[in-house]
Amino acid sequence: MRSLAVVLLLAALGATGEPVTVTVGPSNIGFEQALAACPPGTLGSISLSLGHVRVHGATGVDTDIDDANLNAQTITLSKGSQSGTATVNAVKNTVTAKHVTLASRRRVACVAPD
Repeated sequence: MRSLAVVLLLAALGATGEPVTVTVGPSNIGFEQALAACPPGTLGSISLSLGHVRVHGATGVDTDIDDANLNAQTITLSKGSQSGTATVNAVKNTVTAKHVTLASRRRVACVAPD
């Protein structure tokens, strides 16, 4: 019974490594405001405005955006040995990543290291 409780706790915390999809509301939140809304340790913030993806990396974080697919852009955030990858569908207003949370009244997706 105890091992089942541990497995359920790990799954609830996202430790299983399965990607999570969140729905982000469209907004005109500023880049600095979006990142400030995220918890400490966040690699970067993602917001959506008029169907466009807006990414702001934390200090020292490199951002790479693969926009070959117009409907699902892949964003990689990296700093040293830490990295996080998110897939953003601006049409559906979704962000999928291993460690993603919502902030600022669901207007910002915060991506933490994988």
